[in-house]
Amino acid sequence: MKRILISLSFLFLVMFFFTSLHSKKVSTSPSDTSNPNENVSSEIPTYYPSDKILIIGDSRMVGASKVVSLDNVFFVAKNGATCNYFWEEAVPEAEKILKQYPEDHFTIFFNLGINDLDRLERKNKQKELDNKTICDADTYADYYIKLKEKWPNHNFFFLSVNPLDEKGLKKGTYKNTKMSTNKKVEEFNEKVASKVSEEDILYCDTFHQLMSEGYESPDGLHYSDKTYKDIINRVEKCYSDFQEDINIWKTIGDVLWPK
Repeated sequence: MKRILISLSFLFLVMFFFTSLHSKKVSTSPSDTSNPNENVSSEIPTYYPSDKILIIGDSRMVGASKVVSLDNVFFVAKNGATCNYFWEEAVPEAEKILKQYPEDHFTIFFNLGINDLDRLERKNKQKELDNKTICDADTYADYYIKLKEKWPNHNFFFLSVNPLDEKGLKKGTYKNTKMSTNKKVEEFNEKVASKVSEEDILYCDTFHQLMSEGYESPDGLHYSDKTYKDIINRVEKCYSDFQEDINIWKTIGDVLWPK
């Protein structure tokens, strides 16, 4: 309710400002019949009402897909996924899903990057990485922007790469493996979010939610069923808030730029 009241208050403020601005505008010619709004540029991006979610990710989303079963949520994910998998395998697989629903607009969440961050830590120690691309934040952001251009009729979110249990990593499966850190994960998120936001790709921040509220990880890298459910609940919250905002933006747009 508070969110709606704030949004409505903003709408009324915009309406008042717009009305006041144009009530003071004097026509330079009695015969001037031009649209008074034609020189006012629209700043509201194009988003679409959507009833389906598509999540593209790595082993963490593989884990989430096993504990979350929702009719409107689709997963394209693979263990060990990196940017190579994203463009070479995930995009064609996701495209097949989109083509099954040609009349629908999806809201697509990207959740990749932890494996690239880990590989960057040990790239000089693994010969098998020599012929593979290791993507940094800028490269991932460019991929996401490129895909938005490829699929212009859908909505897009960057879903933050989620935290590691750094203490847990030192005790379990990965104790002898050089891994990334939460500081580097946070920096990665900030860089990707900043760059993609310029192209109207939104940000769903689960990283700070988990850091604040806590999370369970059996091996330091992956999560418990409860934490996977918490992450998807947060995804759904980002999605539902976004759908609510679409209606608000449309109302503002109809006021400022009537057809």
